[in-house]
Parts: sequence; C-alpha cells; structure tokens
Amino acid sequence: LRLDRSILMCKEFIRNTKQMGASFVEPVTDTIEMVYDDMEPEVPVIFLLSRGSDPTDGIIELCRKKKLPPPAVISLGEGQEPVALKAINAGIVNGTWVLLQNCELGLGLMNEMESLINKLKGGMDPNFRLFITALPNPEFPLGLLQMCSKVTNDPPAGLRAGLLRSYTPGVMVDQDRLERVDTPLWRQLIFALCFLHSIVQERRKFGPLGWCIPYEYNNGDLQSCMLFLEKHLYNGEISWGTFQYMVSDVQYGGKITDSLDVRLFRTYTKEWLTERTCEDDFSFTPASPLLKIPDDFEYKVNSFTEHTDFRKYIEQFPENDSPEIFGLHPNADLTYCVKEANALFKTLGDTQPKGGGGDGGVSREDVVYEKASELLSRIPEDYEEDDYKVKIKKLGGMTVPMNIFLFQEIQRFQNVIAKVRFTLTQLQLAI
Repeated sequence: LRLDRSILMCKEFIRNTKQMGASFVEPVTDTIEMVYDDMEPEVPVIFLLSRGSDPTDGIIELCRKKKLPPPAVISLGEGQEPVALKAINAGIVNGTWVLLQNCELGLGLMNEMESLINKLKGGMDPNFRLFITALPNPEFPLGLLQMCSKVTNDPPAGLRAGLLRSYTPGVMVDQDRLERVDTPLWRQLIFALCFLHSIVQERRKFGPLGWCIPYEYNNGDLQSCMLFLEKHLYNGEISWGTFQYMVSDVQYGGKITDSLDVRLFRTYTKEWLTERTCEDDFSFTPASPLLKIPDDFEYKVNSFTEHTDFRKYIEQFPENDSPEIFGLHPNADLTYCVKEANALFKTLGDTQPKGGGGDGGVSREDVVYEKASELLSRIPEDYEEDDYKVKIKKLGGMTVPMNIFLFQEIQRFQNVIAKVRFTLTQLQLAI
C-alpha cells in the first residue's frame, strides 16, 4: 500500500460511488452573487477569512452592478466601533450596504450585534445588507455566528481548480474583461497571469520546497496586475521589461521578503511573461520532463474570444498536477501527499468512537450511555395538569396567592423535566 496515493484513491472511490459521484470531488466556487441571492436584510453574512481570500472587491463590484450607492467599508480596531454603529444605523434607514472588516478586532461590538439586529430588524429597508469579515477567533460570539449565514473562501486546490475559479464570472475574468482590449495579446496574457497566479499559490503546498516563506497571495494581486496590463496596452506597445517588473517586484513582489523567493518569482516572469508566451508553439509544460506528465497534457496559452472556450479548455487539465509544472522535482509531490493522507487519517481517527484497551475497559460512548440511563431513572414522573389542579383546589384553590405561585412553579418544573428527558433520550439514540 502507498500512503501517498491514499487521497487520489479516496477521490476515485467517491467519484465512482453511485450515491455521490463526481460533484463531490469537483471544486465549487460560490460567487458573491450566489451569496447575495440567499441574503435577507436581517440576516448578516460572515466571511470566515483564510489565507489568500478577501471578498471586499467582489462586494464592491456587486454593489456597483446593482446600481446601489457604494458600501460603507469600516475596518474595525481601536475607536472604530462608533463609526461602525453609525454606518449600520444609516444603512438600515437608507437601504445601503455595510461591510465590517477585521471584526475579530472588535469583539465588543460583535457581542452587541445580535441584540442590535434583533432590535432594529422591524424597521430595516429591504435593500440593507450587512457583510462581516473576520479571522477565526475562539472568543467570537456564538449567538451571532448562529444567526448569520457563514461563508468561507479557501483558496482552491490544484491548477485546474485555481484557473476555473479565476475564470468564474463575478470572481476575476468574465466575457466583459476579455473584450476590454480587442487583441489576442490581451487574452493570452490574461491567461498567462491567471496561470502564474495559480502556480504561485499552489507552490505553498510543497512547504519550504515551494516558498521559503508561505506568502498570502490573493485575488487582489492578480486584479492589480490585470489593471496595469490593461492600461499599459491602451498606451501602445507593451514594454516586457516594465510588465515583468511590475508583476514580480511591485504587485506580488511587495509581499516577498526572502531573497531566494524574489529570485524565483523573477524567474517565473522572465520565462512566462514574454513575447515568446504569445507564440503558437509556446507551452508551460517542460520540454523534457523527468516523469510523464499526467495524460501527456500540454499546458498551452490560447487566445479564445469566448469565455466559455477558456473554461472548457481548463476543464481538460489533469486532476493531479505534476511538480515539474511548478519547476520542482517529481519527488516534491511525495512529501505533500503523505502529509495530506496523514491529516485525513488523523481526522477520521478523531471522529471515530474511542474503544477500550485490551483489558476489557468500556468506551467513552458506553460511559455516556450508562450515565444517561442513570439520570433518566432518577427523573420524576411527569406532572399531569389535571391531577395537580385537583390537589391545589383541596389546598384552597387559586384564590390563595401561594397556590398561584405553586401552580406556576409546577408548570415550569414540568417543562424542565420534559426537556431533560428529551435531551437524554436523544443522546442515547445518537450513541
């Protein structure tokens, strides 16, 4: 058995299982439009941030498409809570959008947010929307999380998933962007930039072999490169040296601190962002790979005019990327695959029932089941309303103040008994 091939075979098993199928292993990209369609004014959306994800540009762009006023964007921190409250109150009245960023730094406001929304939801304008972004934090209020829609935006895994995400309408590249400059050069360089973006993101999975420091590249870096290229092409002939410098040393390079990583990124741009990239026989595939590229696939730069043609081409990419596409030795994949398989099996082990040892000890589930049975046996019988009404009547009826108090307490005590009995029974059924 090869541990490094466990993830691949798990995907193959799921893909060939009738009850699940390929949709359970294919990458899914939820756009801001899809999130917006499920939103309501009184239900905020929380974006749980991860490395390389930032929904701000997508929210602002969607607001522009809806022809609404620009959203109020407030980054929480010291002294920003009154500003955020003012923006929320204005948004509720005027029907504008509010985006609160870095909310893990404003836990005081987050603790009040649930009660604030419940208090104001009766008078909310139908167009009001509240977006919240936050890094995971153990002190984030649970009540707010439960009442909100939650969205996480992890970077896609694999070149195919990464490029499909970049070519998802509403995320990065759509038909409108492809038509902004009516030349094959523009469309080819857009594809080359998206390919480069996916490559530098995917290299992080190889650990120190990929990058000395795991930098948080995100869609904002790619967006900035596309905007520069667009304006540069409007001004005339492209200067390849300038284009390479802006990508490797300014847009992406502004985050890079290690000298070896700087050198690596410059190499990428000098090899892949050149006039040669736009020639028909150019390919990202190594000329003489040490091992066979999956499916003998050729990673070429096309100049399709239709957005759907690019997506169809990207969907043909191999599911498993050869490390040689990244400029690494084939063995670089071994460490990554073993690490992923170990993480999978550890997670599976953590979710399994904890069995006893060889000395005949009972499992954790057995202990909980027995304790639940013991507590159930100690719970008193339900109080029947007709019975205790008769007994209270014998004590003087409801005209006696203490009897009224007794009647109310019995009702509440019965609710507690019923709730505890139901919870313990459900716990036993779950075990």
